[in-house]
Amino acid sequence: MRSTITISLILLFCPFVTGFICGIRGNGTVNGYFEKPSNDIYGGCYTIPGEYPWQALLWLTYNDGHQFICGATLISDEFLLTSASCVTNATQIQVKLGIVDQMKGTPYNVFKVTIHPEYNSSYFLNNIAVIQARL
Repeated sequence: MRSTITISLILLFCPFVTGFICGIRGNGTVNGYFEKPSNDIYGGCYTIPGEYPWQALLWLTYNDGHQFICGATLISDEFLLTSASCVTNATQIQVKLGIVDQMKGTPYNVFKVTIHPEYNSSYFLNNIAVIQARL
């Protein structure tokens, strides 16, 4: 119940983000520089770096050493929203914001992950988690 209230409050009170404004597209620059776009996603649309600064890349590491990439959305100056299925059992999570090249950008470490208390991995019910990071 406490986790549900926390998630609800975070979603209600996320108007501004440090360095970014929720829901306001960027001007296409990352640290003042334009980057060369890539057409790696079939059927995707053209996006310039910095256009969606609230979009986050999650770089996850697991006990067996394998790594995985998921997405998240920045909802405040320190909280991100993602799926519980991405972060369950991850031993390390790094966040990168507003990038189009996973090898670029500043990695931020996560210090707390709150998974919905009624998450069901078999049926993906309540498949939601909140990540807290120092951004």
